Amino acid sequence: REETLWYVKRIFADLLSTGYSVRLNMLDSRDFGLPQSRKRVIITATPKGSFLPDPPSKTVNEAISFKDLLAHVEDMALDGEIFPDHNAEGTRLGAEYDRLSQRPDGIVPTVRCGRGIKHYKFQRTLTQYELKLVQGFPSDYKFVGNNAAVRSQIGNAVPGNLVSLFYGRLKHSKYRDLN
Repeated sequence: REETLWYVKRIFADLLSTGYSVRLNMLDSRDFGLPQSRKRVIITATPKGSFLPDPPSKTVNEAISFKDLLAHVEDMALDGEIFPDHNAEGTRLGAEYDRLSQRPDGIVPTVRCGRGIKHYKFQRTLTQYELKLVQGFPSDYKFVGNNAAVRSQIGNAVPGNLVSLFYGRLKHSKYRDLN
């Protein structure tokens, strides 16, 4: 974390020294409807004198629970027949996963590329299909690569709804500067 803080300070210093206005935003995915506690630092920078938009406001008071999000696949066989990425590949559950299941409020820990999350009902980790839903990807989103590559893509992604909200703010600020 100390190394991350160094990078953030460096980015801030570089942007400020080159004439940008800068804002640091800390957002949590669960405040935007996803069933995971995924805090992300978003740095917004605009040329000095340009409008610097506020971060998006919370879109929900209570995130959907992990169980509610996955209700439609709960009893589906892990054969990949209906959803190709809902299969048993990479779902082995070891003792190290006991601490990684969701909290009582139905929120799961941050989805990361190098570790699984224990399913709330079954003795396995989440499938790729379940992980992508928790991360906010549409159910029909297609990834490219082997199991490890896909899990890495899901774990490294910034949830799309956060990106969309920020883009909307930035787009609005651009038009505001033109008027």
